[in-house]
Amino acid sequence: MALYPVKYHFLRYNFDSLWVAALNYLHTTGAVFGKDIELMYGPLAYLDAWDAEFVRDPKRPEFVPFQWLPIDERHPLLDCPQTALALYQNYEFDSMYGGLMVLRARAEPLSATMHFVRQTTMKLGQPLRLSEEHDPVIRIFLNYNLCGRLAEFFFRIPPVYATLSGPNGRTIIHRIPPAVLSGGVPLGMMPADLEDARRLFAAGRTAAAFDSIALSGPGMADFAPTARVDVYESSGPTGSSDKR
Repeated sequence: MALYPVKYHFLRYNFDSLWVAALNYLHTTGAVFGKDIELMYGPLAYLDAWDAEFVRDPKRPEFVPFQWLPIDERHPLLDCPQTALALYQNYEFDSMYGGLMVLRARAEPLSATMHFVRQTTMKLGQPLRLSEEHDPVIRIFLNYNLCGRLAEFFFRIPPVYATLSGPNGRTIIHRIPPAVLSGGVPLGMMPADLEDARRLFAAGRTAAAFDSIALSGPGMADFAPTARVDVYESSGPTGSSDKR
């Protein structure tokens, strides 16, 4: 994802390390958007929360040009789920210029309240289905095993993939930084592509909401086989045009 908040006069780049990202942030006046931090997953989750707070700030930019730029098999919004939800709650569709979508600040932001529904457990490698919840936002708490702790400290975790599926059979598979999962993934509002993102910001719904998530990939070997999941429902009018 590339976001260029026009009132703050800065561009976002893809970073090779947290150090470069931190240096860049010190020389700008806004949030760290469009990050590609491969070496350190924990700080990436922190920056996602940081960006979400920037988007919710009353002094946020009036307009945000948005480009759908998948990098390294990663979904532009699934890569920073807290920021994605904050964007939807605080911005709406304004216009399109080719592949560039311009968002404008909502006159009245949507409610950011999350209603806790339940706590459950998911087995890694198997889908977690949430067909009963309305616009679920899920927090997945992965736990490193011993090998994972060593790999995270000395090297880096191998790729982890998230598979999102819906009742109509639509499925997307993207690489995801594991640490961002604990911040809250807005499963019910996640768009599949740029056209779906335009529909979400313009009409408040995607073509067909996802209601299932599974985690896989070589990086799963570095985590405990099960993970705690906290399930919330969004109070905003997100959803799918494909009613269940």
